[in-house]
Amino acid sequence: MTISGLCNDCKTELVTADNGESVCPKCGMVYGFSPSKDPHWKDFGEPKESTTSGSPFDPISRGSTTEIGFSYSDGFRKTKKWSRLKRIDSIKKINTSVERNIFKANIQLLRMKEILEIPQPIVDTAMGIYKKAARGKYLHGKTIYGTLCACIYAGYMQHGIPINLRAFANKASIDKTIIGKYYSSMKENGFIDRNDVKDRVLLLISKIVAKNNLTGEAETLSMKIYDIIKVRKLLVGKSPISIACAILYIVNVCLSLGITQRELAYSCGVSEVSLRINANKFKEAMNINIYV
Repeated sequence: MTISGLCNDCKTELVTADNGESVCPKCGMVYGFSPSKDPHWKDFGEPKESTTSGSPFDPISRGSTTEIGFSYSDGFRKTKKWSRLKRIDSIKKINTSVERNIFKANIQLLRMKEILEIPQPIVDTAMGIYKKAARGKYLHGKTIYGTLCACIYAGYMQHGIPINLRAFANKASIDKTIIGKYYSSMKENGFIDRNDVKDRVLLLISKIVAKNNLTGEAETLSMKIYDIIKVRKLLVGKSPISIACAILYIVNVCLSLGITQRELAYSCGVSEVSLRINANKFKEAMNINIYV
């Protein structure tokens, strides 16, 4: 509410309400009306919501769309007319094989989101990657489900969320080699952005340090060790989580933090053998005399 002028009768300050009326709060006299210039298409879904509703939104294609209900009739009961218009509208939306493929993938992805408990930002990123691959004529001879799993895995990677490929494949009931094959192929063809591995390794180190309640000194030393092994080109062919786990185990031994190999490997989601192999390679490259 805003204050505007004085009442002629009781000399009380007028108040302009949200509906645009200038009213005296004491005697109730209405002195004018100023129509709102905001859009009047209000969404009354929530009691205190003041957002505009806008055009119909399609959760499948994730954009503005036309919407014809299931009654197939208007006030004059033109059933045949609306049935024909709805059929034409649906044909125009998916009139090519690529759009039909994307439409089916959208439906499948919504199901996977509920079953696998995937966050909405990951779903949006995965669908964007799938659309680029579909319109780039990449999907010939590949399954929709396998490609979607690879896109979801790529979405987790792009958002910097560590995820174990084997655990994700078991949860999705698909062979992990299929996800890895599709992921590598889409990355080579440019459908997945090539993010810098360094950022992911440092992010993983910070998350593992926080998860195991380690000190800031451990994180600082881990970053210094990472810079050394990067200069010596020891990162080729290794996953970021394996690199981060091996570096943190070396730091654990150097600072006597008391974490066992099994505990750290389980916390990072890697095997103890992988941890020992990488840690031995890194300590030999840096000439550190510790027992791993």
